[in-house]
Amino acid sequence: MNLFQMPTKWLNLVYLFLLMTFAGAVSAESSLQGFKGFGDPEFLEVDQAFQVSSVTEGNDVIVRWRIAPGYYLYKHRLLFSSQSDTHPDKTLVIALPKGQQKYDEYFGDVETYYDELEVIVRKTSANVGLLVQYQGCADAGLCYPPQKRKIGL
Repeated sequence: MNLFQMPTKWLNLVYLFLLMTFAGAVSAESSLQGFKGFGDPEFLEVDQAFQVSSVTEGNDVIVRWRIAPGYYLYKHRLLFSSQSDTHPDKTLVIALPKGQQKYDEYFGDVETYYDELEVIVRKTSANVGLLVQYQGCADAGLCYPPQKRKIGL
């Protein structure tokens, strides 16, 4: 083997190693789509993660949440209060649908709602509005602070 051929072989090995490393980095970057800097996941704004709307049908107000994939609402953090001009806010007792069981590191065993939730609230003649309180999290680890939304009737 010639002395001048040896460095060329080593140089080819170095090029091969760099090419494999670069290809691996490109592959890893494409698998991290949806994540930003240092592997932190990108989270939705609270109103994108939990899109709340309402519609009145007769004596009922139907409150709906469209819950983004990978996000959930806590059943025990849902609270509905009637608001009127003449009476102080009054917490309403609402029959909620059964949720999915989940273990939460802060709350223990809880019921949660994924995808969507629909709650029917009965209007009374004194109701001027409805105050809806809720809290949810992302499966990736972010929990949002409790939210309050006023719904006019």
